[in-house]
Amino acid sequence: MVVQKPSDIQYQKYQEFVESQLGIDWSKGKQYLLHGRLNSRLYELGLDYDEYFQVLQDSKNKGELQYFYNLVTTTKTEFYRDPALFDWFRENVLPEYFHQINTGKREKIRIWSVGCSTGEEAYTLAFETDQLAQLLSRTPEGFKILASDVNTDVLFYAIQGVYDENQLQTIPRPVQGKHFRYIKNNNKNRQLQVREHIKQRVEFRILNLLDSRYPIATKFEVIFCRNVLYYFNNETRTMILDKLVEFLARDGYLIFGGTETGHQVEGVTKIRHNVFKKK
Repeated sequence: MVVQKPSDIQYQKYQEFVESQLGIDWSKGKQYLLHGRLNSRLYELGLDYDEYFQVLQDSKNKGELQYFYNLVTTTKTEFYRDPALFDWFRENVLPEYFHQINTGKREKIRIWSVGCSTGEEAYTLAFETDQLAQLLSRTPEGFKILASDVNTDVLFYAIQGVYDENQLQTIPRPVQGKHFRYIKNNNKNRQLQVREHIKQRVEFRILNLLDSRYPIATKFEVIFCRNVLYYFNNETRTMILDKLVEFLARDGYLIFGGTETGHQVEGVTKIRHNVFKKK
C-alpha cells in the first residue's frame, strides 16, 4: 500500500487536531511535515489519513493517541545546549544559592526542565548543581529536578540515561568522567550511562502543557523552558507562561532559550535577554 500525501482538507483536520490536543501551531502548507512523521505508521496499519483520523477520535484508542503525540512532537536537544547560558547560570545563580544554603536561609531547591525530551538538559542541570545537591543531602527531599514532556518515547529514553559516546561531545571531559560510566552492549556505538547518584535527583514525568491543571504540588526556584514556546500560537503561549510564573517561587528564575528574546511575561522582571526573575 502506497500512502498518499494528505490533501489540503485532510491536513487542515490534523492541523486543528494537533493544536487542540497539544497546542502546537502548524502553519498552512506543511503537509510534508505531517506526511513525513505519519507515513510509516499509516503504512504499518494499512490506513489512509481519513481512516487514521477516525482511529484517533475514538476514546478507546488512547494508546494510539499517545503514539501519535510521540510522532508529531519535536525532540531535538543536546547536553550543554547554549553553553553561554550555563556559564551565566553557573556564575550568577548558583553562588546565590550556595550563600543562602551556607547561611541557613535555604533548605531546599526545586528545578523544572520543561519539554525535557531525551533528558540531556535535565541531566546537564544535575551536573551543574551537583555540589548544591550534596549540601542539601541531609534535608529529606532537599534537592530535586523535575523533567517533563508529553512524549512518552523520549521519557523512556531519558529515564534509562543511556547515550552514545558521540552524544557526549559537548560535555567537558571531567564531567563525563565523574557522572557517566561505560556499559556493555551489543551496539556498534560505545555507550555510557548517567551514574545513579545523578539519576536519583531527576524525576521524569509525562505532562501536557495544554492541560488545565498541572499535577505539580511545589514551586520551583528555577524553571528552564527553552525552545518550547515557539511551537505554540500567541494565545496558548500566554496561557502557558502564566502557569509557569504561577509555579515559580519568589525570587525564582524563568529561563528561555538563547534566541527567545521577545517574550512578554506578566509577574516577573527581565534581568537578561532570555531570563526573568520573580520578585
